[in-house]
Amino acid sequence: LENQLDEVSMGKLAWKDVLKDFWSSFKGNVDEAKELKITEVLDALQVMLENYLFPTREDGKDPHKCPKCEDGQLSLKLGKFGAFLGCSNYPECNFTRPLVANENGSDSELDAGPKVLGVDKETGKE
Repeated sequence: LENQLDEVSMGKLAWKDVLKDFWSSFKGNVDEAKELKITEVLDALQVMLENYLFPTREDGKDPHKCPKCEDGQLSLKLGKFGAFLGCSNYPECNFTRPLVANENGSDSELDAGPKVLGVDKETGKE
């Protein structure tokens, strides 16, 4: 697309043709995505992120096995505060694990406090 836009700026391509080609492809992708169910997306993400979500354990145990009830399987879930790993035996087992580790490297609790997003180069303010 960027190359096509460069050609438009040089007068080699008509902008309406480029926009029409982009839009038909883009709209098709959006329409296809709208038909997906959230569970399909979560299942696909879990497969793609398998090594991140369920790294091999040093003790050789199944990384999908719930550490609380030891019967359920952990899987990617979606809640009002975002994605997390949860036990398949919910509501009998309420084990969850956040996807993000806190500043201490622990994933036991998400930090709810203010975070420094950056420092202004001119003022030095956070």
